[in-house]
Amino acid sequence: MLPLVAMIAGAQYADYSIDPYQRNEFDYKDGPSISFPLKPEIVTTTRLLLAAWIMPTLIIVTVTRFTNTRRHAFHALFGLTESAALSYTMVVIGKKCAGSLRPCFKAMCGWDENLQACMGDYFAIRDARQSFPSGHAGAAAAGLGFLALFLNRELCAWASRNRVPHSFVRYVWQCVWGWQCAEAHAGCIVRVLCRFYRAVRSWAGHVSLCGNGAVQCLM
Repeated sequence: MLPLVAMIAGAQYADYSIDPYQRNEFDYKDGPSISFPLKPEIVTTTRLLLAAWIMPTLIIVTVTRFTNTRRHAFHALFGLTESAALSYTMVVIGKKCAGSLRPCFKAMCGWDENLQACMGDYFAIRDARQSFPSGHAGAAAAGLGFLALFLNRELCAWASRNRVPHSFVRYVWQCVWGWQCAEAHAGCIVRVLCRFYRAVRSWAGHVSLCGNGAVQCLM
């Protein structure tokens, strides 16, 4: 557990202290727009933590308690923590290396058309340069993807012990997977509508880090 805590702390320090790649704003003149207005953030960091990590933690603890598989709880929570640490580290590295400008870049950085430069707050300017990969979509995919596969494993084990028909297990699994996908996709859609990310980049972060969650669950 200590290496994972160190990884999260290291990624947090890098996110705070390292500037992203300084991509030239004029590279976007004939490409994707960076002049969309800044809209209120719907999926805040608090809501993201609740949906992607705290809710899965509570569900894992509850399921292992009622199925008398508490010995699996530590392994599952360790895997979820590992998924969180790796996904956060991957997002920080990707954002710092890409330096991709957000669709609302000019509004976030306080762009001055006369000076052709950003005149806003330092941290706001830096955040405006970190569009890819989507941290919100990636965290939702990693956390909820891990939870969906954990629930599938527990459901199969429970069905095997109680001789439940395979068709019922498959139906429940499809419902659970659909719910998890819908919740994660909703996060992607909201971030795109708020002009914090472009659709392709949001889905790229979602898909890549969903794979991270799946790998951690299957290990």
